[in-house]
Amino acid sequence: MREIFSDYGIVIHEKDGKYFFTTDSGGSVSRDITFELSKEDAEKAQISEEEAYWVIVKYQKLGKFNF
Repeated sequence: MREIFSDYGIVIHEKDGKYFFTTDSGGSVSRDITFELSKEDAEKAQISEEEAYWVIVKYQKLGKFNF
């Protein structure tokens, strides 16, 4: 995997044309959460911390992961 972005608590990787978003679950016992996302959402998450937040909310609502 190739890291393409890392800031404000998120990391975005690309591998074979697929994009993956990693963040931590927060709280006192934190664990990494990684999920696949679209190229468009990977680009959106890089714009600002707020946009990254909305990408997380979108994929959580889609059931891609649970905190």
